[in-house]
Amino acid sequence: MDSRLWELMLEQYGQRVTLRREEGDLETRAFFQSVREKKPGENPSPLGVGPEGLYLCLGSAGEGLEDVKELLWEGRAFEVLRRRAVHVGGQVLYQWALCRELDEVEP
Repeated sequence: MDSRLWELMLEQYGQRVTLRREEGDLETRAFFQSVREKKPGENPSPLGVGPEGLYLCLGSAGEGLEDVKELLWEGRAFEVLRRRAVHVGGQVLYQWALCRELDEVEP
């Protein structure tokens, strides 16, 4: 898969998210959903057992997440806990982030 195909998928199927930075907000598109995981000894549903408040964000190769203070999605605010650029064939294909929901959205 090359970055053009990824960007096309984001444009067509991605959700609107806002990246909140010191220099201002940027609205973009990303795949954003709650994290589901299976823990040993549990009987999860087909979707797995989800830790409360953790979300996965897969975004554009061109939108680095290093300086993002908060991520906004559907009126809710999230803190970026971990982030990485995913490389394929020597180029960045997409940006990956693990986020935790915050109690309140800062104005």
